[in-house]
This record gives sequence, C-alpha cells and structure tokens, in this order.
Amino acid sequence: MIPMMSARLVLLAALVIPFAAACGRDKPARPAAGSASGSAPAAGSAAGKPAADPVASRTSAAGRPSPAVRPFQDDTLGFAVEAARTPTRGEQQVPTAIGVLTAQTFMFSSANAPGAMMVVATPSFDKDGDLDLERALEDGLQGMLANMGGTLVESAAVELDGATGRRFRFTARPQGQRATGYGKMFLRDGTLYQILVVHMDRARAFQAEGERFVASFRFVPRA
Repeated sequence: MIPMMSARLVLLAALVIPFAAACGRDKPARPAAGSASGSAPAAGSAAGKPAADPVASRTSAAGRPSPAVRPFQDDTLGFAVEAARTPTRGEQQVPTAIGVLTAQTFMFSSANAPGAMMVVATPSFDKDGDLDLERALEDGLQGMLANMGGTLVESAAVELDGATGRRFRFTARPQGQRATGYGKMFLRDGTLYQILVVHMDRARAFQAEGERFVASFRFVPRA
C-alpha cells in the first residue's frame, strides 16, 4: 500500500516533465488566446511584497536591459508574481492513491531567451492539515529532482507571510542539454504553491529574469 503522504507527493513530479520540455524551446511560446487568468493588483496591494532580490536588476547577466515586467495576480488562488509575459494557464488532473488532485498551472515564457517560469497551485493538498510539513517539502523536492534527473545544489528553509517553505537550486540535463533550475515551495491554508524556473545554461540573458520572477512571488488575499 502506498503511504498517504507519498501518494499526495506524486503530484509534484507529474508536472515537471512538460515544464522541462518547454524550457528547451529556442523561442518563447506565446500564450494561447483566452488562456490567461487573473488581474493586476489594485493600488496598494504591494504591501507585504518580499524585499527586492539583489540579482533582480534591470540589466541582465549578458549586459542587455532586462525585459520590463508587469504584475500578474490570481485572487482565487491567492498569489501574485511579476513577469514580462502573460501566462498560459492549464489544469492537470493527477490520480493518486487518495483520489484525484487538481493542479492549476501558470506557465510564463521568457521574453528573450530559452527558459520557462511556472507557478503551480494545488488546492486541497493538505485539506485536513495532517501532513508533516518538513517531510512533505523534502519528499516533494526529491520527487521533482528524480523526475528531472536533477542534482540538488542547495536547499534551505524560507518563510513568507507566516508560511513555511523551502527554496532550492539544482542542475539538470533536459533534452540532453545542461540546465539550471531553482525556485520555492510553500504550503499555506491547505494549498501547495510551487514556483519553479528552469533555463539552459547557455541562456545567460535569462538568469536575472528568472531570479526576479521567483523573488516576486507573494501571497494576496483571496477573493
């Protein structure tokens, strides 16, 4: 029998493979018509926004100006990020030993380099509040690494608005090419939030864009 906790964490791995393929495109994908969701934050909604990341400058590692970003906010799921492009939204049904979980995915393509940025929100991930948070985050991270063939470089505990999470960085070889991945995970009010960036090592111009995306994630009041 599959342990209940491990069954839930199957979800974390199931979303990684299509994401890794997307980051290998030579040109950014355009969002499908009508697939975007969410609205720009109202005035004053920046309260509680994480401090600016030192790498999130206006100049990329290659010396080119970083693309202008705009806020994206989903009031239903209670999060906001900043990115240069409007996301393509999707939904994935993931069967597990405890039933089918629905993950809401938001794929943001890079404005100027091979790379991809993603937010995945899974409501009811811990609806009963019975998960061991630290074990859940660790098992989720290891599941993601296993499916990407990734090697963990660093991992540390983080906190955002009272929510405990994990930040991480890893290396991988999607489609046989050297890549770097990084992001954060949080579990808040029963919802699992995953913020993930993967880009090819050759895409030096993408580094500041990806780091800025991760640093911009914040929680907002739900509608």
